[in-house]
Amino acid sequence: MTSSLLPVPPTSIIGRAREIRAIVRGLRRTETRLLTLTGPPGVGKTRLALAAAAAVEGDFRSGVVFVNLAPVRDPGLFEHTLIHTLGMRRFLGRPPLERLARHLADRHILVVLDNFEQVMAAGSSVAALLGSCPRLHLLVTSREALHLGAEREFPIPPLALPDPDARPTLTALARVPAVALFVARVQAGDPEFALSKDNAGAVAEICRRLDGLPLAIELAAAWVKVLPPQAILTRLPPRLPLLVAGGRDLPARHQALRAAIAWSEDLLGPEERAVFRRLAVFAGGFTLEAAHAVATADLPVDTLTVVTALVNKSLLRPDPSKTAEPRFGMLETIREFAWEQLAAAGEAARIRDRHLEYYVALAERAKGLFISLQAPEWSARVEQEYENFRAVMEWASEQAYVDAELRLASAICRWWSFRGNVGEGYKWVDAALAKSQQGPPSLRAELLHDVATFTYGDRDRAIALEQEGLVLARSLGDHETILRCLLNLGVARRLEDPQTARALLTEGLALARDKDDRLRIGLKLQALAMVAQVEGDLPRAARLFGAAELVLESYGLPYAPSPFAIADQTGLGQSIVAVLRGLGQQSFGAAWAEGRRLPLDLVIDYALGRVDLPAAAAPAPSGGQDAGGSPLTAREWEVARLITQGLSNREIGRTLAISERTADAHVLHILNKLGFNSRAQVAAWVAVSQGSAAAPSPTPP
Repeated sequence: MTSSLLPVPPTSIIGRAREIRAIVRGLRRTETRLLTLTGPPGVGKTRLALAAAAAVEGDFRSGVVFVNLAPVRDPGLFEHTLIHTLGMRRFLGRPPLERLARHLADRHILVVLDNFEQVMAAGSSVAALLGSCPRLHLLVTSREALHLGAEREFPIPPLALPDPDARPTLTALARVPAVALFVARVQAGDPEFALSKDNAGAVAEICRRLDGLPLAIELAAAWVKVLPPQAILTRLPPRLPLLVAGGRDLPARHQALRAAIAWSEDLLGPEERAVFRRLAVFAGGFTLEAAHAVATADLPVDTLTVVTALVNKSLLRPDPSKTAEPRFGMLETIREFAWEQLAAAGEAARIRDRHLEYYVALAERAKGLFISLQAPEWSARVEQEYENFRAVMEWASEQAYVDAELRLASAICRWWSFRGNVGEGYKWVDAALAKSQQGPPSLRAELLHDVATFTYGDRDRAIALEQEGLVLARSLGDHETILRCLLNLGVARRLEDPQTARALLTEGLALARDKDDRLRIGLKLQALAMVAQVEGDLPRAARLFGAAELVLESYGLPYAPSPFAIADQTGLGQSIVAVLRGLGQQSFGAAWAEGRRLPLDLVIDYALGRVDLPAAAAPAPSGGQDAGGSPLTAREWEVARLITQGLSNREIGRTLAISERTADAHVLHILNKLGFNSRAQVAAWVAVSQGSAAAPSPTPP
C-alpha cells in the first residue's frame, strides 16, 4: 500500500495556519526523518498532522499512510498494526520488524503514527526502521516525545486566546483563533449565530476558561443550541473544583479538558449518559447494529436517536469513510473519560461481556462466508472491526473464557491468512491451541490446521500439526478441515514426494467438487499446478495456474494466498517463475490463457487425471524471455515493477504521480505486449527478465 488513504476530518481546521506552515516546512527538510507533534490531549495534534500530511502528499513518491494507534494498548502489537495498515502481503515467513524493513527499504514514503503515547515502548522499533529505511519519514503525534536521536519535536500550543485586559472590537475578537473556532462550530448547527455585544464577553471567557483547547471549545460550542453562551459560562466554574479534586497531579490544561467533557456528560439525560459510557467499550468505532446489541438493548431508547444526540453534542463523531452501514466513534480522549465513567458505574465487566458476545457471533457469521462469493465483502467488514476483535480476544484471554477464545481465533484465522498478517494471527491461534484440549474436538482440529498454516520456519512441526488435525477431522467427519489439511500437506510434500502430494491434493479436489466449494477448488488447482511444475509437466502447470487464478478472482483474491508472491521468493512465486522460464513467454501466456478459458468441470477432470488435453506449443528456444529484448518502454518497466509489489492501478498512479486512468492504460499495454491476461504473469515475467525470482532491480535490463 503506497497511497495516501488519509482520514478526512468531519470539520475544517481553524486558527492553525501558522502551525501547519511550520510543520510542512519541517517535513520538507531532507534531514527531518522523524517529526513529533507533542502536546496535551485535545490540543489538536491529530488534526494538524492530517492537514500537514495532506499538504506534502505530492512530495513523497510512495505516498502517505496514516496509522491509528489510539486503540492499541500493547506495544508488542505496534509492528503488527503497521503491517496491517500498510496492507503487506510480502515476506510472510519473516519476523515483523524484518518484514517492515524489507517492505519500506526503497520506498519514499511518509508514515503518520497517531497517538504514539499508547505504545511508547515501541520506540526501539521506530529507531530500527529509520536506520534501515533511508527514504522513510515519520510524522508522529504523541503526548510526549519519543526521545530518539533522529527526532525533532514540535510542541503544539493551544489556540491563541483573547487578551482579558483588552477591549477589542467584535471584528477583531472574531479573528482570535479560539473565538473563531467557537463561532464556527456553533454556526455549523445554527447559521444565524453571530458574535454580539451581548454574548462576546461570555464567548471570550469560555475560551479562556477552557485554556484554548480545541476539543474543549468544540464540546462547549455544541451546547449553544440548548444554552446561550452566558448560561454555559455560569455552569463552568462549579465543575472545575470538583474535577481537579481527584486529579491535582494532572496538567492544568488536561484538567480543563476533563472539565469540558464532564460538564457535557453531566448535561445528558440518564439514558444518554448510560449509552455514552457503554459505547466506550468499542475500539475503532461501531455500527448502529453493534451499538444496539451492546449499549441500548436493555434501555427504553431508540439507538439511532440517542447516537444522533451524542453526535450533535460532539461526544461522538461519524466515521467519514464511505461504508454500506454508517459507523461512529469517539475521540480517544473522550473515550478515556467515558471508560472511567463505565468503571465507576460498575458496568465494565457486564458491558465487555456483551461486547465479546456480539463479536464472537459476528466472527462466526464471517467464518462461513470467507469461503463463499461474499468473501471480499466480509473480509472488508472484519477489516473495519479489527480493533474490536483484538479487544474482545484480549478480554476473553484475560477472563479465561476458553470457549469464546477458541471460537474467535478459529473464526477469523482465515482472514489473517488472506490479509497476510500472519504474525499476529500466529500469536492468537497458538495461544488458543494451547488451551484447545478444554474445548470441543472440532475446534481443536481447526486450530491444529490454523497453527500449522502460520508455522513458518519449523516445517516438521507444521507437518505434525497438520497430520494430527487431519486424523482428528477424519474421525469427526469434518470435511471443511479435511480439505484444508489436505491442501497444506500437499505446499509441504510437493518437493520431496510429489506423487504423495498429488494424491493428497486430488483427494481434496474431488471432495471440494462434491461440496461445490469453489474457493477450495481454486486453491487445490493452484497447488496441483505447483506439483506439476516440480514433476516437469510445465504446460499442465501453466494451464492449472490459469484456471486457479480465474476461480480465485471471484473471491477477491488476485492470486492466493499471496497475490504477488513472486517478489517474495515463496513457493508459489518460485513455481510460477520456473514455469515461465521453462516454457518461454509465448507458450507460457498461451497455456495460462487456455486454462482460464476451459470449463471448470473439464479443468477439474484434467487436474484429477481423468481426461487429457492436446499438447501445448513447444517452448521458446530462449528458455525464458523470448528473443528480441524487452518490448516495454522505460515507463512501462516502472509500472511492471510496481505490479510485482502488489500495487493497484490507483496506487501505481499515486506512486508515479500519474492519473489512475493513465496507470490503467499502461497496465493494459503491458498485458497486450506480453500476450498475458493477468498481473501474476507480469510479475513472473519481470522476475525472469531480471534473472531471478527476487524483487526486480531499480533499472530495467
